[in-house]
Amino acid sequence: MLAIGQILLFEFFNDYLTETQQKFDDLSMEYDVEDSLLPLQPALDYTAPELVRSKASTVGSASDIFSFACLAYHLVARKPLFNCHNNVKMYMNTLTYLSSEAFSSIPRDLVSDLQRMLSSNEALRPTAMDFTGSPFFRDDTRLRALRFLDHMLERDNMQKTEFLKALSDMWKDFDPRVLRYKVLPPLCSELRNLVMQPMILPMVLTIAESQDKNDFELSTLPALVPVLNSAAGETLLLLVKHAELIINKASHEHLISHVLPMLVRAYDDTDARMQEEVLKKTVSLVKQLDVQLVKQAILPRVHGLALKTTVAAVCGLLLLMLMVKFGF
Repeated sequence: MLAIGQILLFEFFNDYLTETQQKFDDLSMEYDVEDSLLPLQPALDYTAPELVRSKASTVGSASDIFSFACLAYHLVARKPLFNCHNNVKMYMNTLTYLSSEAFSSIPRDLVSDLQRMLSSNEALRPTAMDFTGSPFFRDDTRLRALRFLDHMLERDNMQKTEFLKALSDMWKDFDPRVLRYKVLPPLCSELRNLVMQPMILPMVLTIAESQDKNDFELSTLPALVPVLNSAAGETLLLLVKHAELIINKASHEHLISHVLPMLVRAYDDTDARMQEEVLKKTVSLVKQLDVQLVKQAILPRVHGLALKTTVAAVCGLLLLMLMVKFGF
């Protein structure tokens, strides 16, 4: 869970650096009432001291840094640092007498950064860019991997190959949300690279197994469509092996326009492995297609394969399919 927290903290600050600074119109409201009565008031547990009971002439990034330090503390320690229930006296007492004991549940390489971010003196707080260089982030291999993925298109194929070899042993440890939003998009973009395709496609398909139908169609299938339409050789064999995954998650329109033509190409291939795999996967597909379409596109190729194959495994699958699915 700590690694997830690291990633969330790091991503928040990366996003923060590109956002417009927010302005607050009125920060002079009293806090000493229950939280539920102040739906528009910033929560005191996460508010910088210069904003409490004072109308600041300027609101800058230093105030946001303080607020994020409170949020980071809560995320890592699993409890709020102040927990003052919007009571200003409790808030100020906690801030004034903040001791090292309060950070006993925080990783050592994060403590000094949080303490600087929580300084009462705005000028002493680090910037967001400073915080992203913290050892808490710098020494984590998974965060380095995410940084590489963010700039993957800028790397050469040799660098990508070395990275993907390392990623193949690492990516399964990522949280599903990180896989979906940080790992999958750059991998899908890289599917256009024919040299890297054999390494990237298995990862994309494995991540896709955890996606629901809607998410798959929105985020993964658009990147797979060009591959489905042009794959040959080992790439085509890999897609046929995973055809059931694609069949179960793709829409009926995509089955007809992209998956069916891919399987037709597999039938026409001379590789016995391809023929065996496509026969296995055809059973799943024909259940979802119109009978007439199956007779036009699939049945002739099943007959043709039956006439020319000499591979025992393929012959056995052909007989089974003809008897069970086509009534022969």
